[in-house]
Amino acid sequence: MFILFKPKPTQNTIQMNVAGINPETENEFLFYDFVEKTPNYILEPWLKNAKEVGYQIKPNYDLAIIEKLNKQYFKNPYSFPEYFDNSFEYIAIDFETANNNRISACAIGLTFVKNNTIVFSKKYFINPPETERFKKFHTGIHGIVKDDVANSMSFGELWNYEFSKYFNNNLIVFHNASMELAILKNLFKYYSIEPYNISYLDTMLLAGKLGYSTRLVDLANKFNIEIKNHHDPESDSEMCALIFGELTDRCTNYREYIKQIDSNPKVHLPIRTLPRKKFSKRTSII
Repeated sequence: MFILFKPKPTQNTIQMNVAGINPETENEFLFYDFVEKTPNYILEPWLKNAKEVGYQIKPNYDLAIIEKLNKQYFKNPYSFPEYFDNSFEYIAIDFETANNNRISACAIGLTFVKNNTIVFSKKYFINPPETERFKKFHTGIHGIVKDDVANSMSFGELWNYEFSKYFNNNLIVFHNASMELAILKNLFKYYSIEPYNISYLDTMLLAGKLGYSTRLVDLANKFNIEIKNHHDPESDSEMCALIFGELTDRCTNYREYIKQIDSNPKVHLPIRTLPRKKFSKRTSII
């Protein structure tokens, strides 16, 4: 989930092979989430190395880590997405499916951007309808099998539990509408999800308008974006978010390509637009 944080410019590189987070982040939700989910055998040397390098750990952050180390348990005091007021500049999403059927979504990755910074990303496994079988071809691509999703929620349950909190209120970005949008529409229909009113933009379309390759990997390479784990939905959604930031910096009229889907075509909500500010992958996670 997290990118290795960079050391102070005047200090030695942190010698770690584990993922971490910027120890001086103002994103308290993200820091506490890191503390809650990181095993103690990683967290303890992480804290030691961060201090040795010269980071100033906030007292409340330090106390959270000490509590986790002493009690073997720490609960994030903040909840998502309420910490961010359910409001983002955009949310990049990526689906993986069990087979060719558009209702067979077995995982979704979401990357949330606020103030031109990735503030959170997450992967959800999805339990497809019982009629949908996992095909070897698809499993060979993303590595997800039936056992991985056996105890997961269906998309309908995930919608009621969380997705409805922010899908309707924020711009949704994905790569390749013929796949991702078709999956979303079919899931809405299959689970009788209403109401919904979603503004979306396809980075494949935007890249084509600019004369670039429309392949996700090609665009990542063009913009020097790290391809961490292609076909992992969280990794691909983050890659999509970073690519979108690069594309909108080069296409000032991108708002013209924002479209909508809704359960009542006669009713349209205002489309939120992004601030005209450079989005840099170098500050992708605070």
